[in-house]
Amino acid sequence: MSSTRFAGFDLDRELRTHWVRWTLLAWAVIAGWYLWQRWGLVNALALSDTDDNMRLMQVRGLLAGQDWYDLRQYRLSPPGGLDIHWSRLVDLPIAALILLFQPFTGTAMAERLAVGIAPLFPLAVTMLAMGAAVRRL
Repeated sequence: MSSTRFAGFDLDRELRTHWVRWTLLAWAVIAGWYLWQRWGLVNALALSDTDDNMRLMQVRGLLAGQDWYDLRQYRLSPPGGLDIHWSRLVDLPIAALILLFQPFTGTAMAERLAVGIAPLFPLAVTMLAMGAAVRRL
């Protein structure tokens, strides 16, 4: 295999040894571009459908102290509310991002950033899996 060198920099070796770093850098560039393109929607908290809005309500309830196993949404069919069938596991990245950004941006902007960034995490996992698969070729 021929080595690709630029001014003493061995690109092939760098990509072989630090592929995770380069993959995450590529993900960060793609995620930044995506957020920049959709910032108007993210800033307006214009979520794509009612499920996304209900997910945010679930996360708000969890962060406000609602029990992990209490999936009741009291805003639906008040006063008793309705149980939601979704798992709380999907709430974790959104809740974690809200808690991370909240001290710096306030709750409203933290929620906007969280719902904009959290859907990009599966892209990072997919890119890392693809990188792990193709680096052996």
